[in-house]
Parts: sequence; C-alpha cells; structure tokens
Amino acid sequence: SSDDTENAQKFADDRSGDTENVQKSADDSNGGNGEPAPTPPPAVGSFVAKIVTETGIQTYDTLDAAIKAVQGDEVIEVGEDCTLTVGTIEKAVVINGNDHTISVPEQGTDNHALKINASLTFNKANVVFTNENAEWTVTMSGNGVLTLDEGSTCIIEKHGIYADNYATINVKGGSKLTVQNTSYTALMADKEFANLNIEGDSEVIVDRAENKNGVPNGINNFKIKVVGSRLTVTNCVKQGLVRCWLMLDNSNAEISGNGIGICGNNGTDVLIMKNGSNLTMEDNGTAGIFLWGGKVKVEAGNTLTITGTGKDIKEITDSRYDGALAVYYYYNTYTADVNFEDGATVNLIDNDVSAINNDGKVYIGNGTTIMNNGSKTVYGAGIQNRGDITIAPNVKLYNNHAKVAGDDIYNTTGEGMDRDKNTVTYTGKITFAPVGDGWILDDCKEEHPIVGWYHDGREKLTDNAYKRWNGDGEGDAYYADEYTVGKEAVSDALALKAAHGQLCSVTYEVTGDIPSDAGAVPAAAKVKKGGS
Repeated sequence: SSDDTENAQKFADDRSGDTENVQKSADDSNGGNGEPAPTPPPAVGSFVAKIVTETGIQTYDTLDAAIKAVQGDEVIEVGEDCTLTVGTIEKAVVINGNDHTISVPEQGTDNHALKINASLTFNKANVVFTNENAEWTVTMSGNGVLTLDEGSTCIIEKHGIYADNYATINVKGGSKLTVQNTSYTALMADKEFANLNIEGDSEVIVDRAENKNGVPNGINNFKIKVVGSRLTVTNCVKQGLVRCWLMLDNSNAEISGNGIGICGNNGTDVLIMKNGSNLTMEDNGTAGIFLWGGKVKVEAGNTLTITGTGKDIKEITDSRYDGALAVYYYYNTYTADVNFEDGATVNLIDNDVSAINNDGKVYIGNGTTIMNNGSKTVYGAGIQNRGDITIAPNVKLYNNHAKVAGDDIYNTTGEGMDRDKNTVTYTGKITFAPVGDGWILDDCKEEHPIVGWYHDGREKLTDNAYKRWNGDGEGDAYYADEYTVGKEAVSDALALKAAHGQLCSVTYEVTGDIPSDAGAVPAAAKVKKGGS
C-alpha cells in the first residue's frame, strides 16, 4: 500500500541521515580498534502504533493498521491515544499501550460488537469501550482470550461481554476491569462456562446491571478464580452471580445490593474460600446465597459475612427461596453441601429473613455467629431446617426473632420431588449443643442470662397462633418449658429459643467485714455490711 511505501521510505531516510552518529557509536564502542559495532535501531518520531522486529521498526498511522500487520509474537507499541475499530480479532494480538487511552467504539461487525476469536492482550493500556447501541460490547468465541496485564484498566458501559463456552478473561498484573450501568447482564457465558481469572493484585468490578424491564444479572456461567485480588458485584437487579463457580484464594470480595447475591446450581463449587479470604454480602434483596444444589466451603481462617438480607421483601415471608443462606430441595434430597469449617469466621447477622433456610446438608462450625435475624420471617429466624444440619458447640445462636414460632431453631418437614418428579415428604434432622456461656437475652428489660433451650411455639393456641416463650411473664402469661439437648441428631418437630426460665432474686446478708480473700460479690447480690 502507499502508506507502507511511505513508511518504508521514511525508515530508509532515517537510517541514511544518521550515518555520522552510527559511526561515532562504533568508534566509541570499540575504542578505535576498527571493529564494527552492532547498528542500533533508528530513532522514530511521533507515531500512533509501531512494531519492532529484528529487521527494524515499522510505524503505522492507525492501531487498526498495526493489528492487521502484526505477525507471530510481535508486540504493537502505542505512541498516543488512539481508536480500535478493527471489528474482529482473528489472530494473537499483544498491544503495549504505554499508558495511553485506547477507545473502542461500536464496531462495524454483524453484531456491532468487538468480536474476539483469538487472543487479545493489553499491557499498560487504558481501554474504554463506548458502545451505545449494540446488544453486547464484546463477544468472544470459545477460542477467545481477553487479557488485561501490567496495570491496564478497562471500562465497559451500557452493554457487557458475551462469551461462548471455554472463552477466557484474564485480569492480572495489577489491572482493573469495570463493567457498569449495563441494560442486561454484565458478563454472560454459555451453559458450559467461560473462565474469569483475577490475579496478581488485580480487580474486577461489576456494578449496576439495572434494566427494570429485563432480568439483568452481574455474572452468568463463569468459572471465577480470584487469587490475591478483589471482586465486587453490586446493585444488579436480578442476581449478582448465577450458575457460577467462585473460588477466593487470599482475596477480598463484596457481593451486595443485588436481588440475590449468589445463585448456585447443582454440581458446581458455588463458593470456595481459602487462605485468608474475606467475602462481604450486604443488603441483597431476598437471599444472600441461594442454592439449587452445589457446594459451599468456607475453610478455617476465612471470613464470610452476610447481613441486611431481605430489603426487597414487603410482607412477612415463609418462602423457601428466602434466607441469608437458602438451600432448596430440587429433585434429590440434600444435593447441596455447605461446610462452614471450625475456625472459619461466619457472621449471619441482622438479616430480615432466616439466617439459614435449609433443605440441604449443612455444617455450622464453631466460629459462626447467628444473631438478630428474622424480622420478616414466620418460622425459624435463626435456623429453619428441613434438611440435615449440624451445629458445632460454641456457635453463637441466639437473639433471633421469628413472627410465629422458633426464634432460634425451627426443625420441621418439607416437600419436594424425586428424580422421577414424584412428590416426596422429608423430615429435618438436626444436631446441636447446649447454649454457650455468657449469652445474654435481648428480650428482657434487664440483662438476663441465657441458660438453656426452651420451647417457642410447640403448643398451638389457634390456627394462626402458638404459645411462645415468656420467661419474664407473671401468672398465666409465664411460659418457659425447657428442652433437654442430647448428643444425637434428632428429627423431632422443634420450635426453640435460647432463653431462661424463672429467675430468682437472691439477697446476701453479710455480718461483719467481708474477708479480703472472699472474692468478688455476685453481680445479683445485695450486700448489707454489718447486718444482723
């Protein structure tokens, strides 16, 4: 082409005009011994893009021209802010942005998106997609790989990324990908999953997938690995993550303000937390983590906090879809497996719904706190169980409040379908320990200690009312029927509250002086010094 001819001539002119400097370099390098020195590449003036090869430097007036010319493992160097409109990436392309901005507008392809059918890598680049009208900003085939590296940033607005099965997005080397304000799902893949790898102190932010007339999610059908990095998924109308695999390794994540925080499917690692990771889930609409099946594992030394769940619920709920953790029976009993390991810090606190609403198999380790949940829940504000649940000793499970029965524990029956779609009824099984030391009840006007498990709704008064615990009541209003906890799992119908029975007022009278080695006076004691 005429452009290439002009560039080649410029290359030749630059070389011929630099003969004196080349000779001086040779003389300096060899100390005047007459041996020729290697010829350095010529100086190049301003350029949009260039490719450095063994034979020289080729400059280009557009980034598109450089992309068309690049071969093998050559790297395109960007010399100024520029635009990418090549339409489709069909071969491996590596672009070193040198901290310049690369704008990617709506493309001239059949779907008006940038089509990535091979590997596209940005290093040290600030990439901005400005697609206004297409359904997707980027589409990726199964061979497509999009990589942000060496401190690159990428912002995508209004329309997100669609990836075929096995496509890969890499965000690494201190880079950051932001997908925001989309009218549909931000990152969406086909049902056999694409890959999202976030590593090396990098970050991915998905925020505000919020078309009220559609069902926008944050991320669909991705296998997500976060290693030493950060993931944020917030304010998505439908679900933050749906049908995803999420592994957090020495990483921090927030999944907040969505309709549902995480929606997991059978046969997937819905959430695996390891090596000191932290996940915060605040103010999700109806469920923090909802499982049709799959696996959740929070290993020792990791922290999961789910709080504020239920903001979208307008009335009192008894739905099995609602809960800070909600596990639903689906064609096979106990297809979901949740393990909060001993030594993990799990905080299920201040949710309007049940902390755990369970049809699956759940282990609650000794670092778990379940408190102040259930303001919009009919039964089992702490735990509502129809599945198989084990609560380790030292779990803090108290001061939850259900509307009808079972403030802290509600063990009952459930109904679902087997694999042949026949209706089946199953009974919850629960293993739990006596109450812990130092628990204080918040129902009382004074700070009363919790001393045991008490029935809280076992006796029916009317069709819609049950006899609730009232250990502070007087006369007929008093009701505190203690439940004795055994070591074995039980499948009894239970509605329980961590509480106390009748409290006695004790007055101590001491004659003479109190001995110096008598120890502390009991908090409830009334001491009369020098009494009779």
